Amino acid sequence: YAVDLADGRVRWGSALGYPIHATALVTDDAIFVSSDGGYLHRLDRDTGREQWRSSIQDARSSREAPQPNSSAWEWQGPRPLLANGVLYIGGNDGSVHALDMRSGASRWKRQLPGRIQHGPTGDDQHVYLVTESGLLQALNARTGNPAWQYRMTTRPGAAPVVHRGRVFCNDRSGQLHAVSARNGQALWQTQF
Repeated sequence: YAVDLADGRVRWGSALGYPIHATALVTDDAIFVSSDGGYLHRLDRDTGREQWRSSIQDARSSREAPQPNSSAWEWQGPRPLLANGVLYIGGNDGSVHALDMRSGASRWKRQLPGRIQHGPTGDDQHVYLVTESGLLQALNARTGNPAWQYRMTTRPGAAPVVHRGRVFCNDRSGQLHAVSARNGQALWQTQF
């Protein structure tokens, strides 16, 4: 849905046909959002009309349902990263995609071990993603080729963040990891 901020009036709604657990990426003219149908959707920002959908995984997503006294359930989907006209996003089947933002056409695809439920981050050279198997992976942004990987203690808790040559990621054991963006070497860990 698009809601007018001045009065709360619904401007439009777009039925995509699948549950949405991801945060949308909004640009001047488009909205990009992933769905559990295994798609990345591009919507017109003014009308909500779907302009294209591109497959980002092999099949419809299944989710680990909430359980009492457990934080293991899967409550979010990946938000795409936009850089230089290319959208980067991971799928629940472990695939990572680079898509043209205008057409949805594939630039490259890479398979990683483990589901990807958090959005990527990036810098001038790399795209960084975390998988549910506890892997932080750096991929070449232009080609998708692996640059390095770093093993966390357990499943990730959120999307990674890159800042001043360091990649920060947390895991569900309460560890915050700081890793060199250049080579994936551990710099420090802090327990919360």
